[in-house]
Amino acid sequence: MRFGFFVVAAVLGGLPGCDSGATECACPATGLTVNLPPGLAGGVVAWSVSGEACTGARVTCTSDSATSCTTYHVAPAQAGACSVGIDFANGTSFTDDVTVVSTGGCCAGLRADPPSAGEIDVPAPVDAGDD
Repeated sequence: MRFGFFVVAAVLGGLPGCDSGATECACPATGLTVNLPPGLAGGVVAWSVSGEACTGARVTCTSDSATSCTTYHVAPAQAGACSVGIDFANGTSFTDDVTVVSTGGCCAGLRADPPSAGEIDVPAPVDAGDD
């Protein structure tokens, strides 16, 4: 009889770690977020996303600035390596390499591994003034 109880409990109570409809999962964001410092945001001249995960990936502005975009979302196409590159009008460039994994269960989606790598902060330009 114990076996029957566990089957009924699993069906009625949902499986551990999954959303039963009454609660929401606390999941890290899918894809990658790229944050630009305000001093570079208006000077983006080219984006490149490559690698197994990011070939064909969509790059979209997610900030609400009317003049320049400071936050972008990169939506990988599949799991694997992803390289993000940005060229700026001042002649500088930025690149970062991230591993993207496919997660399942309640938090299914394509995410950076480790999750902290999904938040990419482009450093502000260094002032080359007099030392």
